[in-house]
Amino acid sequence: MTPSALPVQPGLPDLPRLGPLQRSAASRLAFQWRPASEAAAGPRPLLVLLHGAGGDETSLLPLAQRLPAHLHLVLVRAPRRMPRGGFFWYPVHFQDGDAEIDLQQVEAARVRLMRFIDELQRRLRFDARQLYLLGFSQGGALASTCALTSPETVRGFGMLSGRLLSHLEPRPGEDQRLARLCVFLGHGRQDPVLPIAHAERAAQVLRRCGAQVSFHPYEGGHELSRPMFDDMAAWVGRQCLPPAGSVQPQP
Repeated sequence: MTPSALPVQPGLPDLPRLGPLQRSAASRLAFQWRPASEAAAGPRPLLVLLHGAGGDETSLLPLAQRLPAHLHLVLVRAPRRMPRGGFFWYPVHFQDGDAEIDLQQVEAARVRLMRFIDELQRRLRFDARQLYLLGFSQGGALASTCALTSPETVRGFGMLSGRLLSHLEPRPGEDQRLARLCVFLGHGRQDPVLPIAHAERAAQVLRRCGAQVSFHPYEGGHELSRPMFDDMAAWVGRQCLPPAGSVQPQP
């Protein structure tokens, strides 16, 4: 579902200098990217931003505006086009208030995204210990799916107004690797599409598995907001400290 567009906010750093829209050779996903600043040598963390259904790679630009310059940043466009505009990762059908999801389509989307990230490793040589996936709604659900399926690869994920898919909901002690995950959950208290109970349940389940969870409820519905972006950017800054000896640009 498409959120209300947020304008670029004055007083923040300029929008990141993204390269032109391009398409990966292996996964055929379209994307834009901003390489990390060259203030210090060595591999840098990678953040991959995933929009929700009906959006595109520009939907999370207000979040990108807030993210530190010492990180590699990639904004990905979902591969499927919606009839009324925008793109989506996999089909979802709502019936009687419940979402019906084709798990084979979800798995295909996950495999395609992870193949794309493998390609980014060859291109960017990012720090493989610091891969973070951040997404809104369907993009957040896909980020969590990748993290829960490959916790040895994904260091953490951020999910805004999303949900854990029920078939992947972990049980305490089932996978010790989940204890290394860092998680940001942000959700509107009045969300009519995915009620906040989904986020509350996700926080409870992930904490029982040992994951480090930062849960933030907000006033609002199924939408993006400046407080969400500010809190998520601050969380990213705590997870991904600048390289030793680097000089960070001033806002």
